[in-house]
Amino acid sequence: MSPINWIRGLYVRLSLRLGERLAFAWARRALQPHLHFLFSSLGRIAKSSGQVTPTHILYAEAVLARLGCKGRDRARAIEWFNEGKSGEADFHQLALHCNTRPTSRLHPLVLDCLVHMFEINATPAANRSLHFLGSLLGFESARITTKRDEVHREQTTLNQARQVLGLNDGATPRQIRLAYRQLASRHHPDKLGRDASTQEQEQAVAHSVEIRAAYDLLLQATGGRSAQ
Repeated sequence: MSPINWIRGLYVRLSLRLGERLAFAWARRALQPHLHFLFSSLGRIAKSSGQVTPTHILYAEAVLARLGCKGRDRARAIEWFNEGKSGEADFHQLALHCNTRPTSRLHPLVLDCLVHMFEINATPAANRSLHFLGSLLGFESARITTKRDEVHREQTTLNQARQVLGLNDGATPRQIRLAYRQLASRHHPDKLGRDASTQEQEQAVAHSVEIRAAYDLLLQATGGRSAQ
């Protein structure tokens, strides 16, 4: 799966759950245990996949950017990622700090990020790390598996939508709109001749609906706006 689509999907979910911006001016200290656990866990899962790839790094960078981690916060998050990657992180202690804070509502968000990192290279070892880390936050194995399957279905659906519009994994909202307009015009039922059969007309309508559905889905996933 393309890291671009994971990243954009992450942006949408973070916006929905935490609002358009996180107020880090007052929340840095409250969030630090979760951020420490999150980035250390991302490093562990990436390493568990066999090798930390540029795609893993790109995803971690996207999480940094969306959470507004800059300067010292960014440097610290990178250190935490490397701790997890090198095996130096004490995840039991990190989880303890997370679970004793009044911000346990962030647990689902952390799990979401870990599952998306796992999906980059879903090896058995990475799956074991995912379940281990999720269990430290209090998630049962069935819940983690359900979340993993949910993300996998989401990515499959997005891939199918890109195929409908003839787009690659890294398509931008602008490219999505352009592809939609071209296909919608080319396959519009009105383009059929007068001698078109009823079956051909029905197929054209169905294809137009499919094109529009793919367009709406991809725009939502990339944070774009639907055409009016």
